[in-house]
Amino acid sequence: MSISEIALTGFVVLLGIALILIAIFGIRNIISGKHEVGKIVVILIPFVIFGITYGVSGQLSESALATFLILLGSMVALIFVGGVRSSFKF
Repeated sequence: MSISEIALTGFVVLLGIALILIAIFGIRNIISGKHEVGKIVVILIPFVIFGITYGVSGQLSESALATFLILLGSMVALIFVGGVRSSFKF
């Protein structure tokens, strides 16, 4: 086992521990009321879209591109709706 394999394994282990701790403390902060659930759900939207596109296509690169295009299109649509809404005071 070379030093690069040991370093990579250590990196992956530390990354896993960090992700688990982020999830634990995030859940704790939601339960204690420090964060709103709606803001957390907004962060999860790209992951959900990617999961759906990956389930449909089965290819990683195609799913990533489809997710990007869907999010880009929804951003343009929401900016347009926001502009129309502010223009006509809805």
